[in-house]
Amino acid sequence: MSRNRVNGGFALLLSILILFVLSASFIHYLAVFESEKRFFVLEKEVNSLDHMLISALEEVLLLMEEEDEHLAAGKVNDINGTVHYTITHINQNQFSIVIVARTISGSQRGAKFTYHIKTGILTNWTEGAHIQ
Repeated sequence: MSRNRVNGGFALLLSILILFVLSASFIHYLAVFESEKRFFVLEKEVNSLDHMLISALEEVLLLMEEEDEHLAAGKVNDINGTVHYTITHINQNQFSIVIVARTISGSQRGAKFTYHIKTGILTNWTEGAHIQ
């Protein structure tokens, strides 16, 4: 009878230990899943911002050609948010252009560069969240 009690205590201890290990692994994999989910959301935001910057760049350059280089500022609407641009005249053939994209969720990324109107060359490209 005493031997049966010892085996019963061991079985209870083993069951609790297995339950603890299973619970810990479940919590760990849940944390990994949530981390991956956040990563994919951030990756989608970055890809959307990059797409918005490139699309706005093409549109701004087309608008500059149509407006005879007298364009100063404006806004381009996109499915994912809005892009604001500012054009500053440097000299007769060069312009400084600042493009700031903001998604619907509030993420922001900007680009600043110099555009030579006669050659169509972009120089001094600077990009990041700090560009205003």
